[in-house]
Amino acid sequence: MTIHLSILLYAPLVFAVFGTVLRGRAAGGLALAGSVVTLAYAIVMLFDFDSSQDGLQYVTNASWIPALGIRYKLGVDGLNLWLIALTALLFTASFVWIVIRPVERAGQFAFHLALGETAVLGAFMAQDLALFVLFFDLMLVPFMFLMFGWGGPQRRTATIKMIIYTLVGSLLMLAAAVATAVLSAQQTDGGLTFVLSRLELVTLPDGTQRWLFAGFALAFLIKMPAFLVDGWMPDAYRTMPLPALAVFSAVLSKVAAYGFLRIVLPLFPDATVDFQLTIMILAVVGILYGSAMAFTQTNLRLILGYSSLAQLSFITLGIFSLTDQGVQGAILQAVNHGLVVAPLFFIIMLVAERASGSEDVRELGGIATAGPRRSSPA
Repeated sequence: MTIHLSILLYAPLVFAVFGTVLRGRAAGGLALAGSVVTLAYAIVMLFDFDSSQDGLQYVTNASWIPALGIRYKLGVDGLNLWLIALTALLFTASFVWIVIRPVERAGQFAFHLALGETAVLGAFMAQDLALFVLFFDLMLVPFMFLMFGWGGPQRRTATIKMIIYTLVGSLLMLAAAVATAVLSAQQTDGGLTFVLSRLELVTLPDGTQRWLFAGFALAFLIKMPAFLVDGWMPDAYRTMPLPALAVFSAVLSKVAAYGFLRIVLPLFPDATVDFQLTIMILAVVGILYGSAMAFTQTNLRLILGYSSLAQLSFITLGIFSLTDQGVQGAILQAVNHGLVVAPLFFIIMLVAERASGSEDVRELGGIATAGPRRSSPA
């Protein structure tokens, strides 16, 4: 079977666009169908992928904006294969949930969720730096709309805070991406390009690498989030609707960790070594901070939020060990964390239903009496 990455990428969004004219379960069902198409492609790709082959597979490579050297280049390798499958699986689970438990304005909700899936998959598959930046920034937009349109009482404050934090990171990353392409072009005769495989062939000066590393690293650390730049996280986790929060926590944070592996380490190797100790110390502190904060919370969402911060710090620690074993462990832990945390958010939804909407552990005593019972056989 030929794997067309554009079909895998855009199927959820196309189905969801048609679903916006429908209501209730029908809207969610159509969006679910698109997500199932993507999941089926991802499963086939897992079995069809040739692990003995080096380099990219299923490559889509076409000229997009020739004047700027930007190409529409997608590809899959061992670095993003399982993350793509994880994304397809967990977004499908969220669509199943909104079919079972329809939300208000279900068509619009499903559209934003599908746009988020397409953007996340695009960020994982992008092999052009400009294309990666586009998808990376795009994936945050639908979740801001989901939080503002379907979130809790403090959604306005939470949305504004998230916009401020992510906008700073996005602008820094955009500036660093443009600077990387321009400075690389000045050292070669090949002209301006954003294709990652060509940028990796250029070695920029040490001082330049440090500045560019800082721009990308700050954007990725804010998105994870990491210790010291997690100020947007508590309000966002309290407010975001749970079907969206499940994939936001389980998948979107992994794009930032993946960005270190796909972009920062290959393009800025000298700066990576220079900042290795700093990032590793930050990761160790993040593990301790996230774990301690998780133990002090009473809101189930924040318990998972801070524990996720600690887990992402473990992933960052593995990445910046700069060893093959560390990178493999980081990818494995990223997939494991996604498979664990998303179901936990769905469990929170079920628990809240039986506790009159409460997500505070102090108010959940005795909910076993509200659980389904089965009488013993005579």
